Amino acid sequence: MVGKVGDQRHKDRELLIAVGEEVRDHRMRLGLSQRQLAERMGLSASGTISNVETAAHAATLDNFVRVCEALEVPAWVVLQAAMGAVVVRQTRGKERHDQHS
Repeated sequence: MVGKVGDQRHKDRELLIAVGEEVRDHRMRLGLSQRQLAERMGLSASGTISNVETAAHAATLDNFVRVCEALEVPAWVVLQAAMGAVVVRQTRGKERHDQHS
């Protein structure tokens, strides 16, 4: 049972990292700094944005939705792209593992 919990935490972490990468990509496409995006959200500091982009801390659902709104992208688009990225990474990792077995 412990292995399954650890596996799930690993998968959750992978998804958080992929979400952060998607948020960063959307922010950069808009030409915004973390501070500018934070200002769009009504925040005085860019710590929330940095935490989301680096997966330092899991964002609350409310903060995630606020980030997406400030980026003018639906939250489902970010999640879908992040989930796709995780699947691609897992597939590549499995292929590398199979080649070395």
